[in-house]
Amino acid sequence: MENVLEMLVAFVLIIAAGLLVLTYYSYYVTGNRKVLIVMAAFALFTVKGVVMSLALFTDLIDLRLDPTLVLIDLFILVILYATLIKK
Repeated sequence: MENVLEMLVAFVLIIAAGLLVLTYYSYYVTGNRKVLIVMAAFALFTVKGVVMSLALFTDLIDLRLDPTLVLIDLFILVILYATLIKK
């Protein structure tokens, strides 16, 4: 179960960071200030992913992670991305 959790955390971190880059590019191209709000959400998810990764792979942070919560984060990222693409 620990390997699945590690993979989920890594996947959420990669997706969040990738979406952060994509939204930055979208803001750069369109200049739409509403994209900045979504970009901030992706930035927070990226920071959260870094913190979760530090908790899993180092002893710097003692944090209890639940796979269900990591999956919820993944679904939130997908929904945010879908609303951004739909516009």
